[in-house]
Amino acid sequence: MKRRFFIWLTAGVLVWGGASAAEIPLGELSVRGEATIYQPADKVEFEIGVDVVAQTAALALADNSDRMARVRSRLLREGVTGEELQTTRLTVEPVWEPRPRQVSPEWTPKIVSYRARHSFRVSSTRVAQVGPWIHEAMQVGANQLSALRFMLSEPEDAHNSAIALATQRAIASAQAAAQAADVTLVSIALLRVDGTNPAPLLKQSRGLDMSVMSAASTAPPIDGGDIEVHARVEISYVIKP
Repeated sequence: MKRRFFIWLTAGVLVWGGASAAEIPLGELSVRGEATIYQPADKVEFEIGVDVVAQTAALALADNSDRMARVRSRLLREGVTGEELQTTRLTVEPVWEPRPRQVSPEWTPKIVSYRARHSFRVSSTRVAQVGPWIHEAMQVGANQLSALRFMLSEPEDAHNSAIALATQRAIASAQAAAQAADVTLVSIALLRVDGTNPAPLLKQSRGLDMSVMSAASTAPPIDGGDIEVHARVEISYVIKP
């Protein structure tokens, strides 16, 4: 009767074979390799806009449109291109009076004002300019900032580099295990890459105080930092004694 036994090695290496070469001439060795690399963010996105409230919808929209025209003009003056600038939101909606704690059956809510919101999305590879752009926009009326994200413009390239490094580590583990177990690596029976989707490779900045930023005389320091890219591979080898 054939018997199998298992030998667990460190670094996620598993070797198994038969009781004798005559019974089971070939065996299998499985290894895993992992790698994490860090690359500087080279792309930034953020949304900046104006939120105003007025007595009528027309007044709210007019005030908002005037401010957003100045924001757009200032961003273009500071070097943002038309291709990097896109409208993402434009709404005008009523603001209703709050419901009283004690309300009569005849009470009905009334519109007390109107709110107009309008925002642009800026998407650029000039990461160093994000602070000055935000500062300049706020100097001419912008009062909303959201979705500030840093990312990689070519995430596939970064992920492929991580995969290559993880594969090299897996191969090195296999070679070390084969040498220690006194077996020969014959061929690769399985090669699997886990987590092949590189997106999204990004991080979002939080905690930007709009009131502090608008009152500041200089642009806020905003650093995109590094993006972490991780990959893991599994390789199974056919081995022989």
